[in-house]
Amino acid sequence: MIYDLKSRLPTPVRYGLIGVLTMAVYTLVNVLGIQNWRLASGVSAGISMLITGMFNFAAHRTFTFNASRRIGSSLWRYVAVLCLNSLMGGLIVGIATSQLGLSLVFANIVCLAVITLSSYVLLLKIRDVIHPKQQAAC
Repeated sequence: MIYDLKSRLPTPVRYGLIGVLTMAVYTLVNVLGIQNWRLASGVSAGISMLITGMFNFAAHRTFTFNASRRIGSSLWRYVAVLCLNSLMGGLIVGIATSQLGLSLVFANIVCLAVITLSSYVLLLKIRDVIHPKQQAAC
């Protein structure tokens, strides 16, 4: 069933589905950390990001991009994008809440949309630089 779904959906749709699932995993772990385990919000967010990052990498590798190379060939790219996303996400939420007066929920929604789109484009560009498509001879 998963294979059939993968073959019928274009890559951007598969990427979006994994993004939605990733946000659900992040939200669930973060809420459990704060409410059930009584963790400080920063600690809970850190643990949530770690779990979500592992889930996201594995899901995109198998479902979105059908990666067949060894994991080491793509792991460094993902870690680089994850670091950039963390910095960009913090800036987006920080500026949106403190400077623009947006609610924390709306700021996170904006952040998710920007991060999802920019990550998709960035990962495809990195892939194309590292593995350029063969140009047809004229």
